[in-house]
Amino acid sequence: LDFGSGYPSDPKCKEWMSKNLQDPVFGYPDLVRFSWAPAKDALNRNAVSVEWEADEEDDEFERSAMAAFMAGDSSSNKK
Repeated sequence: LDFGSGYPSDPKCKEWMSKNLQDPVFGYPDLVRFSWAPAKDALNRNAVSVEWEADEEDDEFERSAMAAFMAGDSSSNKK
């Protein structure tokens, strides 16, 4: 794999990213930093949007667990 330096300003890296979106749901291989703005932009343009219900449930649980913790209630922090 010749993807250049991996930096957003590297033309070789940009070219590799534009040619190697492997899957419309999962995107790139795991060597790509998905938190990197060019990867996010490419996925927003070329991949399908997916909402994971489990993530929403986890977020809801974490918010309720934090609220219980802040209120001093240790009985509601079990999932």
